[in-house]
Amino acid sequence: MMVRSRVRIRAFHPHMKGIKRALGDLEAEVMDCLWQAPESSVKEIWEKLSRQRPLAYTTIMTTMDRLYRKGLLQRAKSGKAFLYAPCFSRQEFEEILTEEVLQGLVGATGEPLMSAFLDLLSEKDPSSLDRLEEMIRRRRTGLE
Repeated sequence: MMVRSRVRIRAFHPHMKGIKRALGDLEAEVMDCLWQAPESSVKEIWEKLSRQRPLAYTTIMTTMDRLYRKGLLQRAKSGKAFLYAPCFSRQEFEEILTEEVLQGLVGATGEPLMSAFLDLLSEKDPSSLDRLEEMIRRRRTGLE
């Protein structure tokens, strides 16, 4: 298993979609912008997002600083401003989020979690059990 930089996920909302499960709406929109155009300034993100709805420049600045403090963005000084870039790709972030949630669940429940997970998989997509079995086989082979 890969060791990752610690990301601070403070809330998880299972009813939301995608990265909004762990981030607010505006934080998710900022991350989407940065995944499309890494190394952007606050002004560039503000200009892009304010085309969709009115937003204060300081709101975007605060949001990007919050994402930096959460460990999701890195920043470098460029003149008088900062350029921000994601610390992780979208896929890496989704994997980190999944790991964080599962670590919390496994530590508390173990066997019931695995049983519930298998029930959900078999209800949604019975063929996913075959894929899971193959993943387990590959993992065991890799560890031996």
